[in-house]
Amino acid sequence: MNHSEYITHFRSICEEEEFREKYPTIAGRMEEICQLIQTVVQEISEDNAFLSIGKLQGYDAQLQILLELKDELLEEQVVRIAENDCKTFAKEQFGYNQNEEAPVSLYMLAQ
Repeated sequence: MNHSEYITHFRSICEEEEFREKYPTIAGRMEEICQLIQTVVQEISEDNAFLSIGKLQGYDAQLQILLELKDELLEEQVVRIAENDCKTFAKEQFGYNQNEEAPVSLYMLAQ
């Protein structure tokens, strides 16, 4: 999957009429994140590659959290949680607690 296909996947979700009507705040945030991802991809270079990977992983974590929690809480709460918890999302996905030290890995670079 290339970055265009990735962005198209998430944009297609948030552009669905039913999704947009039911979750307007989440859909708007997803669109913002897709634009941010597009910008990071366009600006990636050898000098900023690791920082860019961290940003991309953080944005991906936010998208995953938004979709996972959309039916669980108020939209504003879901957006806030996604923005705050994106940094520890990968760590938790690998089974580590927040207070545990994770291995050095590109997966743990989320910003």
